[in-house]
Amino acid sequence: MHKRPLTDAFSLAAASMKDNLAMLLLAGMAYASMNLVIQLPAFLMDVAGIFDKLFKAGIPIGGIQSLSGEQQAATVLQTGIVVLSGIVNSILWMGGLQLGLAMVDGKAVDIWDGVLEIGLVPAAVLIGFVGFLVTPFYMCCLLPGVIVSAILYHWPTALVDRPGSLMEAFSAGVDLFRADLLAHTVIVSLLSLALLLGSLALYVPSVVLFPYTFLVAAHMYRLRVPAQREE
Repeated sequence: MHKRPLTDAFSLAAASMKDNLAMLLLAGMAYASMNLVIQLPAFLMDVAGIFDKLFKAGIPIGGIQSLSGEQQAATVLQTGIVVLSGIVNSILWMGGLQLGLAMVDGKAVDIWDGVLEIGLVPAAVLIGFVGFLVTPFYMCCLLPGVIVSAILYHWPTALVDRPGSLMEAFSAGVDLFRADLLAHTVIVSLLSLALLLGSLALYVPSVVLFPYTFLVAAHMYRLRVPAQREE
């Protein structure tokens, strides 16, 4: 049987978006609002020029111990914001996948289907922390970061679709990546770039981009993994 190309997920996601626009925009607004609240302290410090004043001479060599007390506090605050943002966004993303998969499967849905099931929250926290650990790959070189992100991309989707072992879901996601390596790498890089650009514009574009990207992810997954039949 001929497999449909993963790029079909873009048009399928657009159709799903059109059919459920009002509800999906609410999900996008929740994502944008949560991120603005989390990033607000760092944004205010940046506007006030605090980071520039603290690090105007550059970051001292020798690790965090060589920083002044004010520099250490600013560094810890920024790191905490990044970690918290990653965890919250992982929970929101998996909630979006939960909603998106239900839509793709033709189920009746409402906005509450985008609230992640309690039993999956610990897994979302772990996946969010793993995502934070991927950051150095982006800092060292963009391509390794994109590839690692593509490898991990369907891990949360597989877990939402068939809750169970974290490692089984991880293995299923890796298998999906290996089956369409180039397509996954290109698509994931485009979707990641879209969300990044949305964040740079105070998350306003994310109101649309967030639901669209999780719908693309849900359709990509369903193009390769059929829905389980309910007993």
